[in-house]
Amino acid sequence: MSIIHVSTEEARELATRTLNLAEELNSLILSQDNIINDELPPVLEGQTAQSFIDQYDHLRPSLVASYDMLVNVAGQLNSIITGFEDRDQNMSAQVNQ
Repeated sequence: MSIIHVSTEEARELATRTLNLAEELNSLILSQDNIINDELPPVLEGQTAQSFIDQYDHLRPSLVASYDMLVNVAGQLNSIITGFEDRDQNMSAQVNQ
């Protein structure tokens, strides 16, 4: 038998913080996109510039995957919390019958 203790308020705060981190990461990705695509070309040309672009193009999917993972985790936390709250309300209603 297991005992489950859930602080829904704290768990929702974690979900919100996780989603905020995802949005911060997305903002960083968009800022770096701007640097690579718009700001770098007039400042640096040739193979060096292309090396930076290639390196970023190689790493960008991992950054996007990290963003997606954070959004997914936040959504899962919220879904789990909602499930616990619904079950608690159902049990309370059964007790009060």
